[in-house]
Amino acid sequence: MVKFDEKTHTYTFNGKVISSVTQIIESWMKVVIFGETYHIHRYTGRWMTEAQMERARSRGSAKHLGAEMILKYGDLNWNFLRADLRHSMEQFMEWKKIHLPDTSKIYLMEEAMVSPRYLYAGKPDLAFWLNNTTIRLVDYKSSDDSMAGPQLAAYEVLLKEHLKKNLRRMAKVERFSLILPDKGKFRFLPKESRKDWGVFKSMLYIQQNL
Repeated sequence: MVKFDEKTHTYTFNGKVISSVTQIIESWMKVVIFGETYHIHRYTGRWMTEAQMERARSRGSAKHLGAEMILKYGDLNWNFLRADLRHSMEQFMEWKKIHLPDTSKIYLMEEAMVSPRYLYAGKPDLAFWLNNTTIRLVDYKSSDDSMAGPQLAAYEVLLKEHLKKNLRRMAKVERFSLILPDKGKFRFLPKESRKDWGVFKSMLYIQQNL
């Protein structure tokens, strides 16, 4: 059984700490240049200052929580919502009306899962049944989704192992990133590359062995 420690954001499986999908995908190096701290993504080259990194993490966590509340309870208390989150949450409501009007089709949200075969864990943002044979796997993003393909491929493996274990069945999995911007309309983008799983496995190997 996999256990998740909220305080340290670490997963343990059979008493051993294992890597998470987020840790593997969000592989940042900290660099200090002329007294200023920067975070550089190991694979994409994207960089942020310390303040930008903290702000992005805070906003990302808030958007995830807001989306979860909308799916659980149907709405938010908009009077207490931070002003800088309002547009993205309105866009999530709009996406829900179009793509997930019936929340009874949700299979899981933010549920910790593990792959005993590959020894990694993770919490997919959302998985819901499109029909009796197809399930959609969704990952929320604020803007950049350049690593969403490999990330969702990793979640797909976790999801299929979860389905096999708990429902004794398999299903076709469709992978999507859902970009919830601060301005403009949401984007619901399919991630269909067959190379994504290979990319993630390479990153997993580096994380576990180097």
